[in-house]
Amino acid sequence: MDDPCANLAKLTIDKAVVESAVLSDGVCRVNGSAHPVPGSDIRFSVYLPAPNRWSGRYYQIGNGGFAGAIHLPTLDEGARRGDAIAATDTGHRGHGFDASWAPGNSVALADYGWRSIKATRDAAAALVGAYYGRAPIRHYFMGCSNGGRMALM
Repeated sequence: MDDPCANLAKLTIDKAVVESAVLSDGVCRVNGSAHPVPGSDIRFSVYLPAPNRWSGRYYQIGNGGFAGAIHLPTLDEGARRGDAIAATDTGHRGHGFDASWAPGNSVALADYGWRSIKATRDAAAALVGAYYGRAPIRHYFMGCSNGGRMALM
């Protein structure tokens, strides 16, 4: 039987790779990485509710502090509401109070500063279009702390 979620793992996305696409509790959970420039490694997750539950909305969530992780409970909540929702680690692994990755790392700084937002959005747009066969009718970005700055990017 054809599994539309699993098929996303085969999707070709410009400068990004889908690493996993698994259907769990009625949500297609997609994890991947974007590599818009050499040395860039932006991790992203996109959660897609079942097509019959999709609100037609796309949400992207921001990070707090120095980012470095994806907040999965927020993705779960968004998908439970019926929204396609995405998040990124902003191109490095860590936690919001750790900036040890930044000094001397101009690629990671640009990923954190602006590039990860667009790379995640581009990958999510391809995934949403492939899964639902159409683009979202509404796009939203939400976040606090650093997420407000990210929204401006």
